[in-house]
Amino acid sequence: MRSRLFLILGAVVATILLIGFGALRFIIGAYDRQLLSDAAQLLNLSVASIENELRRVEQISQTILADPNLQRQLRAVKQTEAAYEGFQARAQIDDMLLTHALSEPYINSIHIVDSRGNQISAGVHARPLTAELWRWILAQALPAQGRVVWIPPSGGDDSLIAARIVRQIEDLTLEYLGLLILRINMKELIELFAESYPSAAMNLHIFAPDGTVYTSDPWLLELGSELVDDDVYGIEEIEGRRYIVSYTRPRYSGWTYMYLLPYESVYQQTLSVTSTVTLLYLGVLVAALSASMRFIRSI
Repeated sequence: MRSRLFLILGAVVATILLIGFGALRFIIGAYDRQLLSDAAQLLNLSVASIENELRRVEQISQTILADPNLQRQLRAVKQTEAAYEGFQARAQIDDMLLTHALSEPYINSIHIVDSRGNQISAGVHARPLTAELWRWILAQALPAQGRVVWIPPSGGDDSLIAARIVRQIEDLTLEYLGLLILRINMKELIELFAESYPSAAMNLHIFAPDGTVYTSDPWLLELGSELVDDDVYGIEEIEGRRYIVSYTRPRYSGWTYMYLLPYESVYQQTLSVTSTVTLLYLGVLVAALSASMRFIRSI
């Protein structure tokens, strides 16, 4: 009788162990899913902040090109051959650009290239653009017919470029008056919300179809594009390390924003939860076994 009861107890214990370990795996899986959900939410909040600033840059560019004084001075440069009048017009344009260049900390510089190829630059980090560079930017901006064009950092310049052509608004002639270029420091832009979302700022990577816009870790320059092409999402092993990977593609920019967090940085939290649940489970199991043994001996 007693041996049969011990056999039944053994079967019950085995069943409880299987159920317990199944429940433990479920809890760990639920925790991982919560991590992914938190990562996606954090990424979406960060992306919303960045995209709003990009729209702010577009609004600044629209304000500049639609400014009546800028339009008047650019028309004067185009219509006059006099060197002095052209110099005066460019000086007034320079004053106006400086006001906008200082309006946001992440604007490195603002440039106007007039219809005669003269360049006016303003900003804290202003430096003349080479003729080869601004002509290449012009080739990118012309097909957009006045809409803003975003050009990822390239060559020796790590600034994001926002460019658009300036057309004559008066009388709606839409004649070409010049090229507007804004150089954006993405690191400065992202630091605007780093205090609110420090984890996102430290683990954020932004990829455009034609290049990398921003990365917090240079080793991802090549690897990141491969992840984007594969649409990786979830907890993935990359070069021998596990990462929490989340990405999104907002409609405004069309870029891919990727949040790549080393899993080991949150592993201690997972280990703590697992240890706590395991200890509680074993404690309940030992108490139940002890009570069962006493009951069987009393029969």
